[in-house]
Amino acid sequence: NPNIATSKGSLNYRNTIKINYATFDCPHPDIIVNEIQTTSARITAVGTGNYQIEYAPTGSQDYITVGTTAGSYILSGLHPYANYNLRVRTICEEDVSAWKYVPFRTAVPHYDHIHVAPQSTGLADGSTWSNATSDLNWAITVAANNAENRPDIWLKEGTYTDPNTYTLLDGVALYGGFEGNEPTDYDLSQ
Repeated sequence: NPNIATSKGSLNYRNTIKINYATFDCPHPDIIVNEIQTTSARITAVGTGNYQIEYAPTGSQDYITVGTTAGSYILSGLHPYANYNLRVRTICEEDVSAWKYVPFRTAVPHYDHIHVAPQSTGLADGSTWSNATSDLNWAITVAANNAENRPDIWLKEGTYTDPNTYTLLDGVALYGGFEGNEPTDYDLSQ
């Protein structure tokens, strides 16, 4: 006597196996994330049906809906060199499938300098003083992972209240005391 109990959509074998049939009746589309750039990525949902396609930065629950059908979508306005979760589920006649998660990371930006200020400004991507990031750890990570062109980190003068301890990695140069209006080609020997 195997003691089989049934419930809607599944067979339960006592303390052994659970087989869920919902995935056969309500399949996920194939998800492709490609053309990943510094601030954008293309996602493609391949399949037929109605879907709920969303994304958010890793660790956030503030998902943004991208689409509801198969096809290609461009995600833009993403933060450079950041981790994201794409999630999709199928909306069927009588059921909704479980979320399928696809993680991805945007590309490393290619800056000469990463601008860091006590408070983020503009896009907060570190590309200029008007788009300065306040995340020094992110700036160090980006600089260390940019093998083609290791950017310097320019730190604006001010009070930083971040309680973290930072470790500069080999080849990463940090310069401080900037007013926050220096041009990108500013001569550090001045």
